[in-house]
Amino acid sequence: PSQIDLPVVHTAFSNTSQLMFEFMSKNQRAIDALTIKDVIYGEIEDSVPKVNDIEDLLSINQVEFKVLSAEDVLGKAAELGKLVDRLKQEPDAWRDNDMLTRTVEL
Repeated sequence: PSQIDLPVVHTAFSNTSQLMFEFMSKNQRAIDALTIKDVIYGEIEDSVPKVNDIEDLLSINQVEFKVLSAEDVLGKAAELGKLVDRLKQEPDAWRDNDMLTRTVEL
């Protein structure tokens, strides 16, 4: 089934489901492409370590989604991007056999 329609589990706040829906909606193409090869998981992070009262809750200005993948596809994609940038920027980079081997492995 489409992941966007699945229930959100282990929520701490009433707006968590809405945050997840917005994240999934805005990133649906990337998530669909990534989950063809790998599974993703993560957490919603904010700058407030513990919420004791309403002031703590209201002090949360921004949240970030920390997304990881079981097979580290995201990390490998970032590494591959750096290697491709190096190939584009350094005229002799194509002579580095170790770098080319790593590029193909990724």
